[in-house]
Amino acid sequence: MSRINMTDDADTIAKKIQQAKTDPHPLPTEEAELEQRPEADNLVGIYAALAGKTKAEVLAEFGGGQFSTFKKSLVRAGGRRASARSTPR
Repeated sequence: MSRINMTDDADTIAKKIQQAKTDPHPLPTEEAELEQRPEADNLVGIYAALAGKTKAEVLAEFGGGQFSTFKKSLVRAGGRRASARSTPR
């Protein structure tokens, strides 16, 4: 089991997201469907937290789509967060 750490750089985060376990079905379209799909729930929750959105908003945007497309957006969101964290203020 892998986890994303606050100290991970953008490349490490991208690798962990790309390797995250998913099922062969499209992303759910309704939040209730996440209850039976813990891997999807986890990734949707991570994206929601990084993007400042609710899970319902994430599913409205990505629901019914393939995990590969969603993971690319999740990698971008994670990379932006890592970059922002490493930028001096």
